[in-house]
Amino acid sequence: MLGRKRISNYFYIVPIIALVVLFIYYPIAYNIEASLYSWDGISAEREFLGAQNYVDMMSDKVFLKALANTAIFTIVTVGVGLVAGMLLAVATLGNTPIQRLCKTLMFLPVVLAPIIVANIFTWMYEMNTGLVNEALRAIGLGDLARAWLGDSKTALGAIMVAQIWQSVGWYLIMFNAALTTIPTDVLEAARVDGANKIQTFGRVIVPMVKNTTFSLIILGIIGSFKYFELVWATTKGGPNHATELFSTYIFTNAFDFMKQGYASAISVFVIVLALIITAVQLRINLKER
Repeated sequence: MLGRKRISNYFYIVPIIALVVLFIYYPIAYNIEASLYSWDGISAEREFLGAQNYVDMMSDKVFLKALANTAIFTIVTVGVGLVAGMLLAVATLGNTPIQRLCKTLMFLPVVLAPIIVANIFTWMYEMNTGLVNEALRAIGLGDLARAWLGDSKTALGAIMVAQIWQSVGWYLIMFNAALTTIPTDVLEAARVDGANKIQTFGRVIVPMVKNTTFSLIILGIIGSFKYFELVWATTKGGPNHATELFSTYIFTNAFDFMKQGYASAISVFVIVLALIITAVQLRINLKER
C-alpha cells in the first residue's frame, strides 16, 4: 500500500514534466537540429551543413558587432541597475508614506509595456521638439542637441538609459525585500561600534545582501541576452548596427533574411554562453560560501 502511494505521488508531477519537455526542452533540441541546416523556415527542403553555420558566425562582422553591443549593454545596464537599486533601497527603507510613495513611483516603469517605454523615449530623444534637446537648448547647450537614436555614436547609450530607467525599480524592490531580513540588532551593533553610514553600508549591508545581489546578476545577464522589444521599437538594431543585439540579429536573420538555420545557430550560441556564465557564477558563489 505504501509503495502504491509513493508511485501515485509521481503522477501529480507528470503534467508539469510534460509541459516542460514540450515547451522548453523540445524547442531547444529542435533549434539545435535546425542550426545544422541551411533552411528558410518555411519550405520542406533543407540542406545539411553540419557546423558551417557556426563557422560562418565567427567571421560575420554584424554578429561580432552584436556580441560586443550585447556585452556592453549587459555590463552597463546590470551594473548601474544593481548599484542604483541598492542605493535607492537603502534610501527608501522604511514604511512612511513618503517612502511608500517613492517606491511606488520608482517601480511604476517596471510594469509599463516596452512599447510604451519606447514611445516615451522616442519622443524624449526627438531632434526638434524632444525633451532632451529642448532642455539642452534651454541651458545654452544647444550645440549638443542631436537625433540621439539616429546617431550611431549615441544610439546604444540612449537605449541603455531607457532600459535602466525601466528596470531600476525592480532592483529597488528586490534589494528592499533583502534589507528587511537584516536583523536590526546587527545594524545597531555597527552603530554602537562607531561605524558611520558609509561604513555600515559597505561592511554590513552589502555582505548581508550578497545572495540577492548574486541572483540579480544572473537574472540581469540572462534578461539582457534576450532583450528585444524596446530596441526593435526604437531603432531595429540601427543605425548601421549600432544597437544590434543578439535578439535583434536573430530576429532579422530568421524573419527578414529567411535564414532560419543561421538564426538557430546564433540562438544556440546564446544559450551556451548563458549557461557558461551562469555555471561560472555559481561556482564562484559556492567557493565564497
